[in-house]
Amino acid sequence: MVKGLDRMSTLVTLARINILLAVDRFRRDNNLTVKVQSYLVSNFLDDEVFSQLKGKVGPERLDVRSIFHSQQVLLLARYILVYGTVDSGEQTEESKEARGILGKCLLFVSDLLVSPEMGADLRNNAMPKNKRTIILQLSAASGMEVNNPPNIRSSVVRSDALFGDILKRTTSDLNLAVVFKERTGLEINEYVDFNIGALVNYIVRDPIELMEKAEVHFVNPETFFPPECKDSAQRFWNIELGTLERYREELTAGDLLPVFGPVIS
Repeated sequence: MVKGLDRMSTLVTLARINILLAVDRFRRDNNLTVKVQSYLVSNFLDDEVFSQLKGKVGPERLDVRSIFHSQQVLLLARYILVYGTVDSGEQTEESKEARGILGKCLLFVSDLLVSPEMGADLRNNAMPKNKRTIILQLSAASGMEVNNPPNIRSSVVRSDALFGDILKRTTSDLNLAVVFKERTGLEINEYVDFNIGALVNYIVRDPIELMEKAEVHFVNPETFFPPECKDSAQRFWNIELGTLERYREELTAGDLLPVFGPVIS
């Protein structure tokens, strides 16, 4: 199904969807979530598919049972990066029909997040309900933090305390701070600050702006950070930015290869 889609355009569209979903999660506003999900439905699902979906899941509110979520988007992006071969196909940024194909693919991906074995267990009415509930919780656990992130200020403090404690408790001859500086030219604290700066650029925006303006999703690495830290910023971008070929090689190395193979063809 994705073979006719332009790889770069599709990955850009998926990145924009994920940014919007992430900003919505940080806002924690049910009414806003409904608007975001409705916007995605109107852009990525045609009337026939949406009617079928409503018949399957019922009249559940979109803030209670969201159709689109980050784990789904990231898994499909990984699939397209690894298996996508078309760079002159339909542009999802320009074609409603192409976005409709992408929307169907995102729905299919949701089915892949539960293994066939788990699916069979969930449909087994002979199994005690409490056991099926545990299985369902396990199937959703991997995306729990992705879809329910803590407050960013609390998250930064928690991560610093957690990983700082690990470093203090772990006996090793490796000086992580020194090795990181040698390999990247950056102090670890600098790297963290740049990451937060890039993240804040999006989460402070009104999601409505992200829906209405395509250009706000893109940044210019040359001018994004102040000129006073130009050299450090360049080192940061050297770590974070790469080519599709580089990312594809990294994802297909060893056990990182997507397990579902060419399912969405």
